[in-house]
Amino acid sequence: MLISAEIKGGNLSYELKIKILKKLKNIDYEVFIIVFDKLNRYKIGYEYDNKEVYDILASKLAELINIDKSTFIFIDRSKNKQEEIDNFNDIFLNSLNNIQKQPINI
Repeated sequence: MLISAEIKGGNLSYELKIKILKKLKNIDYEVFIIVFDKLNRYKIGYEYDNKEVYDILASKLAELINIDKSTFIFIDRSKNKQEEIDNFNDIFLNSLNNIQKQPINI
């Protein structure tokens, strides 16, 4: 059995999903999502491999996020090697609008 800190919604009962959503409504948070069909990446000019496309698109999303307080960011990513994770974190953090230099934990 796979053990993970990540909750996969497709594996949860309807009742449990409702309980989670009710708890989340009392928390101050924002969700940002990119959905990208990897098979069509060439249509927008990305000739990179899927991991590089993911990094590029995530950094473009990060440009839209304004940080004005200490922030925790949870990212569902496809990285396995520590070097890839560190590189992604650097690119993502440097792309955020964090003018006040607030603390960020990824």
